[in-house]
Amino acid sequence: MKTRFDGTLWIGAGGQAFRPAEMGTDHLLNTVKMLKNRPGVVVAMVVRDIEATPDCCPFDPFGGGHSELVKQSLFNITSLSPEQVSDYALNSPLGMAMKAELLSRGVNVENYLSMIEGPETL
Repeated sequence: MKTRFDGTLWIGAGGQAFRPAEMGTDHLLNTVKMLKNRPGVVVAMVVRDIEATPDCCPFDPFGGGHSELVKQSLFNITSLSPEQVSDYALNSPLGMAMKAELLSRGVNVENYLSMIEGPETL
């Protein structure tokens, strides 16, 4: 199922959507840090996106129905390790767009990612 990480808009805490180019460098750095260090928050965002998907599914090629797809998607995201969740977020189209924007501003993203602490548990 598609989530916010499949696009290139960051949805802030207040529900406002930003393109990475519209975000301040400090906002981008904090967001990338959160994607890396707070896998529980990332999982909660993905769960919200999965459950917000409309119930109607006009084409059901596997016969399981929309609710089974939701259940499987929820199981899949909640079965990942903290490191896998962080990798998913940082290497998604959204994560890549944020890292590319930081690079375009002169930020050494790989070094920044290596210096921030490891995953936090939630």
